[in-house]
Amino acid sequence: MDFEVNQTYIQPEYMNNPLELAKIRAMIDELHVDHDITINRLDLIGYASPEGSLAGNKRLSEGRALALKNYLARRYSFAPSLYHIVFGGENWEGLRKALTDLDVVYKAEIELIIDNYDGQKRKERLMKLQGGEPYRYLLRNIYPARWNITLKISTWKKPRRL
Repeated sequence: MDFEVNQTYIQPEYMNNPLELAKIRAMIDELHVDHDITINRLDLIGYASPEGSLAGNKRLSEGRALALKNYLARRYSFAPSLYHIVFGGENWEGLRKALTDLDVVYKAEIELIIDNYDGQKRKERLMKLQGGEPYRYLLRNIYPARWNITLKISTWKKPRRL
């Protein structure tokens, strides 16, 4: 799901959202047509990119997960108790994975900082590295893809009768 910076509402036509929303609807619709399957939990796990404060990232990621919940609630008749919104944290792991596939300047230094520091210290080190040049690159090109929501659907399937 793609969101504008500091926004928590879903724009169905924004960037890759048409495709992502279609995949979510197809997955739920496929489960709905199988009468032997019961959906018993929907976990909406919101992740934040690492920039900004932890409190701000938590607010944004939970707000984005809530936006997806509201989107689904308008389309499906799931009981409200099935929805569970979870803060997945700042997506440092996603940033680290993204770097493995990229050829960016100061990549080794960025990876060392990610691997050897935590929390605010990690952010401060990244912001100071080479006068902030790598950090500004990450902000523009890498961090937006770390703002995401994972939908985990838990189901129960009726046992087959012999």
